[in-house]
Formats: sequence, C-alpha cells, structure tokens
Amino acid sequence: MSGPVVRLRRGESSEGLIRRFTRKVKKEKWMDEIRDEVHGTTECRKTSKPSLKKKYKKEKAERRRLAEERRKERRAKNRLMRMKKQHKKKSAVQKQRAAGKEKTFASKQTN
Repeated sequence: MSGPVVRLRRGESSEGLIRRFTRKVKKEKWMDEIRDEVHGTTECRKTSKPSLKKKYKKEKAERRRLAEERRKERRAKNRLMRMKKQHKKKSAVQKQRAAGKEKTFASKQTN
C-alpha cells in the first residue's frame, strides 16, 4: 500500500507543499483509512478514543463467538456423518456375516 506522492514545484514554498499534500490526502480519503479503528494500524488503535476501543473489542468478540459457534456446528455435523458412515459399514459387515452363517448352516443341513 503506497500513499499519495507530492513533489515540490518550482517556486513553491514548503508550507504550500504541505498544504497541497494534506488536501490531496483528504480528497483521496487516506486519513480515514488510516484512522479507522478496524482497518488502521495497531498504533492507531492504541491511540484512538476509549469508546472506539470498546466498540472494536465488542465487535471482535462477537465475530470470535460466531466463528466458534460455526466451528462447533461443523464439528458436530462431521461427527454425525462419521457415525452414520461407521454404522453403515457395521450393518454391511453384519449382513455379510449373517449371509455366511446361513450358507454354512444350509450346507450342514444337506450333509
């Protein structure tokens, strides 16, 4: 991310350069992005108003809670699917064993 660039014009004072730079920054809304408590730098968050700190902290906690809740739901869903899969395998094995027992039982009766 690079900021706006302003070069000194011929015959321009340094004060004029600074004024031009600040106008350009305001026009491109660079300071709003830097000062924004969510997207700004960590230094900016440290120096921002206490009310904004609280607001940011609450929003961050809410996002974290929602993410944890989604993770928990996803784990439960995956566990359920895994259990269903295991149950299917178990029932298939039981059917094979039962079919095998019937074959051996039928062959013993014919003897």
